[in-house]
Amino acid sequence: MSLLAISALVLAGCSGKTTSSSSDANSGSVTVNCGGKKKLHASGSTAQVHAIEQFVYAYIRACPGYTLDYAANGSGKGVEEFVSNETDLAGSDKPLDPSKGQPDRAAARCGSPAWDLPAVFGPIAITYNIKDVSTLNLDAPTIAKIFNGGITMWNDPAIKALNGDTNLPATPIHVIFRSDKSGTTANFQDYLDAASDGAWAKAPARCSTAVSVTATTEMTAPPRPSRARMGDHLQRVVLRGGAAVEHGSDHYVGRP
Repeated sequence: MSLLAISALVLAGCSGKTTSSSSDANSGSVTVNCGGKKKLHASGSTAQVHAIEQFVYAYIRACPGYTLDYAANGSGKGVEEFVSNETDLAGSDKPLDPSKGQPDRAAARCGSPAWDLPAVFGPIAITYNIKDVSTLNLDAPTIAKIFNGGITMWNDPAIKALNGDTNLPATPIHVIFRSDKSGTTANFQDYLDAASDGAWAKAPARCSTAVSVTATTEMTAPPRPSRARMGDHLQRVVLRGGAAVEHGSDHYVGRP
C-alpha cells in the first residue's frame, strides 16, 4: 500500500536549563531523571494520540507518581494552547510557525527557547466511496483539482482517463473535511503544492479546515471521527506516480 505522503509529527515544549540522563550501551537500558512537575498537561495532534499513549505509559512506569494528560484536539488548538501558557507541551503535525510569531510567543512563556522535537512519523491518505467501484486510480494533479473545486463530478474526463473502462457515475463529488485546525491538512496541502504540477496553485487560498473554499463541502467530519463510521466499506485506491490512498458512503471523497 503506497501513501500520499509521510508526515513528521513533532512535540513542542520548553527547553530545560539542564539535561540529565544516562544510558548503558551494553544493556540498552536508560536511566530517566524524574524531576519537575508531577502532572503535565499537553494537547494537540489527533494523529499522534496513539503514540502519545505509549509515551505516557512508558513515562509513568519509569517515573511513579508522575503523569501526563493529553487532549487530542488538533494541531492548531494544541499549539495555540501551548504558546498561550495553557499547557506544558503540544503535539503538532507542523513545527512552530515563525510567520505567526509562534516561536517568539513560546519563548516568552517558557523563559527560554522552545524546542520542536520530531517524535512520530505518520502516513497521510485520502478516502473515497463510489458504489460498485472497488479500485480508483488518481494522480496528484487530479486530486488537487478535486480538492480545489476544479473537478466536481466523478465522471470527469480527467478521472475517466486514469481509470480505463471503469464505470464512473455522473454524480457530484462531495468533499468531507476536518472541522478543526489540522496539521495534517497543512501537510496534505504541502503535498499538493509539490506534486500537482501547478494544479493546486489554482486554489484561491490555503485553508485551515476545508482544503479549498471552492470545493463542494457539504459535510464536515469531527476532529477524530469514529473508526467504525469512517471505515465502513473502505476500498483501495491506486495513485499514479508512486503515491497512494484509501476509499470511505456514496460518492464522497475526504481526507484525514
